Amino acid sequence: MKNFTFLFLFLCLSLFFTSCDKTEEIIDSEDPSFQLIENHKEIKGKVSFNGGNENCGKIYVSAQIEAAEGKYAEITFTILSNGELVSVKYNTNTPTGPGVFYSQTIEPKKSFSIEDFKYDPQNQTVSFKFKGKIFEFPNAKSEREIEGSIQAKEIGSVGCEALIFDIRTTNPKFQFFSTTSSSGKSLSNVTNEYYDYRYNTFSNSGQHLVLKLENGISSYLGQEIDLDVENQKNWVEYMEYIGPFTANYNYSINPGEWKKFMVKGKIQSLKKHSNPPESFGTYYEGFMVLDIYDNEKLIVENAVLPFELSK
Repeated sequence: MKNFTFLFLFLCLSLFFTSCDKTEEIIDSEDPSFQLIENHKEIKGKVSFNGGNENCGKIYVSAQIEAAEGKYAEITFTILSNGELVSVKYNTNTPTGPGVFYSQTIEPKKSFSIEDFKYDPQNQTVSFKFKGKIFEFPNAKSEREIEGSIQAKEIGSVGCEALIFDIRTTNPKFQFFSTTSSSGKSLSNVTNEYYDYRYNTFSNSGQHLVLKLENGISSYLGQEIDLDVENQKNWVEYMEYIGPFTANYNYSINPGEWKKFMVKGKIQSLKKHSNPPESFGTYYEGFMVLDIYDNEKLIVENAVLPFELSK
């Protein structure tokens, strides 16, 4: 009987220590694939998810940590394939329950940075460091500072069917990196033909550009197109955000919050894209070369904006 009692106690103690070891592993494990510091305090725990995909030139990466006492942290990045930040979403505990935080909507780079960005589409990997402020939705009264690093694998590409108007400059003289875009056109009641084509795009630095064309883009292949609002045919509108701070994940145009500049220039080297993915169908590439004026004062001369555009 004594031997049985001893054996029973030994098994209970073994189970107890095994249970402690597993709990300790969840709480204190260090996984280099995702490191996170919130308000200067490292969040330690089990990395329960780390992955993402690439779509239309954007990389979507998410990672989650499960920590002690029900604490959790989940972060989602949208980053252009050249490393330019589009947005950050952060889910975590707050004193009143689950909370959602976002980076600044229109100017995310003002308060958040991505560094040491490396994307390898062949090996389907992405890694980077991050640091900045995020703001609680919906009123942005609460904020947190986060920093850390991510190393994600199996970043597969999803067929792109939504590329509309994408600008990515390469000269630091004038930068514009498209984060979202849209298009529209008017239908004539007389001829039943489309006219007044509009292509809109926002950047990650509080810029908004609209390309207006009298006819569809395919009508101008091989031509040099003059862009000047005075000709009332083809022109560019360019604006910069001067409105209040926003962190609500929505883009909007309130005219009083944007400063408009006068633009003159040309579209050059317009052609069908040299190597379009099958899912894109027909789309086009070229350059806009623009002069930008502030109250008739030339502030940017010969800015080169490479673009891709669907018909």
